[in-house]
Amino acid sequence: MPDNTPADSASIKNAEEQGLIFSKDKKTLLKCTNRDITEVVIPDGVTVIGEKAFCFCQKLIRAVIPDGVIKIDTMAFYSCKMLSDINLPDSLIEIGNSAFFNCEMLADAELPDSVISIDCWAFNDCVSLISVNLPAQLTHLGDAAFRNCCSLSRINIPEGIKLIKAWTFAGCTSLTEAIIPRGVTEIREHAFHACTSLVNLVIPDSVTSIGTAAFSQCSSLISVILPDSIKKIGSYAFYECSQLNCVRLPNNSELDLSFEVFKACNSLVHVTIPEKIITLYGCHAFDGAGCEDQVKHDYSHLFELDWESLELEDDDW
Repeated sequence: MPDNTPADSASIKNAEEQGLIFSKDKKTLLKCTNRDITEVVIPDGVTVIGEKAFCFCQKLIRAVIPDGVIKIDTMAFYSCKMLSDINLPDSLIEIGNSAFFNCEMLADAELPDSVISIDCWAFNDCVSLISVNLPAQLTHLGDAAFRNCCSLSRINIPEGIKLIKAWTFAGCTSLTEAIIPRGVTEIREHAFHACTSLVNLVIPDSVTSIGTAAFSQCSSLISVILPDSIKKIGSYAFYECSQLNCVRLPNNSELDLSFEVFKACNSLVHVTIPEKIITLYGCHAFDGAGCEDQVKHDYSHLFELDWESLELEDDDW
């Protein structure tokens, strides 16, 4: 529960002398006017760290946030490039849009169990972030929330997440394992794009759709099992997964494969299409893959359109 303790007047006065500005009721920290600040202790009684409060405080190294803060608002610590020491209190519920965007020195984010929402770009470009625990109660994880966190090696997505949104983990080049829980129904465009160290991938049987370029350029991915629940796989979903050599397609008669799903998967030299599939709605799905000729020869009867009937133009994906 939030701490409703009134702000201590001495603490507030000291904070104001550091350049902090508060709302009239002293519950919202509105702004830090001292761009040279290196350490801040936010007074008890504050419940919201406001929009852009410490934005571009690029010398800030340490921030102490009191219990009682329930929201860190949009861009609150945006581009605090030296920030490496911050506590997130047990009262925290919401982390706003771009709250820690480009905090280059932030290596660890201990998120309390109380957090239910992490908005888009919240930790985008936190290039030193090695470890993050996503709370079990989390129900909202925004677009690009951890994009380009290139030191992050493992992520366990909680069961409350039903959609993995666009670009959420794109560019996490050290990510070797992503645990996707049963209950996720959709993996959207570019969700894991360029996760070049991702080797282990288990997609649960609750997933029905994989978006455009969702796993494109995952160059260490060796094999993937696509559950029978999947009805649509978007264009370039596994583009340039150069080590991918084993794919099991969903045994789903409604499967819709978009253009060039496996383009430039040069190691994918053979694919087996389950017997239940009677039509594939994507005659160019295997264009540019190592198995292209084999699929054209063995499964041409499955494709709704003739292989030569479409002129494919490159999408701006």
